[in-house]
Amino acid sequence: EALMSLFVWPYISEPLANSFSYITDILYALFMTVALYSQSVFGIPIMMVGLWRMGVPEAAAYIATAFDHQTGKSGLSKILLFLKGVSIIVHHSITSFVVCSLSVGYSQLNIDIMAVTIPLSFQHLSAGLKWQSVLAHRFVLFFLEVWWQFEIYHFIGSVQPLHERIACIVMLVVHYVYSITHCVELVLFFRSR
Repeated sequence: EALMSLFVWPYISEPLANSFSYITDILYALFMTVALYSQSVFGIPIMMVGLWRMGVPEAAAYIATAFDHQTGKSGLSKILLFLKGVSIIVHHSITSFVVCSLSVGYSQLNIDIMAVTIPLSFQHLSAGLKWQSVLAHRFVLFFLEVWWQFEIYHFIGSVQPLHERIACIVMLVVHYVYSITHCVELVLFFRSR
């Protein structure tokens, strides 16, 4: 992501960048499904390509924009961007830990893990909606987030290994931070109209 944001992304047109970003959002669900269900170390490179969306500088762009004094963004907007960038990094790190744990047999793929991943896949599959209506996309994300939280709370209650419980708690915290940033952005969106 860092290399793409420095050496590739500044030199491609905005329509091409948007198309590539849209395609990688859709492919994310496919790549992560393959990586998760392969339960093999051969799924790890596929996971890395999927998680970091083939180098689309999402987290790097959020954090860089948060520290860019020339954007004209308010202090609150910059804090929200920073939180989103850090949340993505932590979220992807925990996801990597879970997939690697499954790949080496440290964790076992079960119905609870599968149930937790389904709403997240749908969140990425709904990405095409944001190019049509940001507001509609945010509402779909909200309902998928509620679904995911029901699944994760059920999973936390039934999971035995400590590392899986810690991963769930960290994911919950990250999702709360990300959800709060989206809610504040929605409030700012409606206030600006």
